[in-house]
Amino acid sequence: MGEPPLVVAPRGREVLGNSPTSAAIGVTAVGFALLGGPTAAALAVVPALGLVLGGPVLAFVAGIIGLLGVGDVVGLAPMPSALVLASFPLAATYESHGARPAGIYLASVAAAVGTFVVARATLDGLLAVAAVSIGGLAFVGYGIHRYELLTLGLIDE
Repeated sequence: MGEPPLVVAPRGREVLGNSPTSAAIGVTAVGFALLGGPTAAALAVVPALGLVLGGPVLAFVAGIIGLLGVGDVVGLAPMPSALVLASFPLAATYESHGARPAGIYLASVAAAVGTFVVARATLDGLLAVAAVSIGGLAFVGYGIHRYELLTLGLIDE
């Protein structure tokens, strides 16, 4: 008889007022506008709606789905647009864990992009680029793991 009402936006009310997530919406809108023009900037509404409905992770997923659906139609290249959408998980990490883990996340994304760009520029063939990119990501992941162990004092230098 006394069931609670259905809440559609569980995180939307609290997320929109925070500066990291507001910055992620702005980065997405400006990034899409720079990459594909004003029509592409309108696609930034999709991750913003995902942010209101379910938070930063759903915003990232909704943005990727929007890119897959109409990204080519509005002139957005998949790789740079997905990097612009990485601002949503970065904002969520900053919001929930602080600046240090968010910096590690940002460094990981930058290392992955750098590895891909260098591999793409120097190697021929998708298989070689994928192998170098995956190897680079494994190396960065191991470096982050060692850094965490040192920070926690679980190993000596």
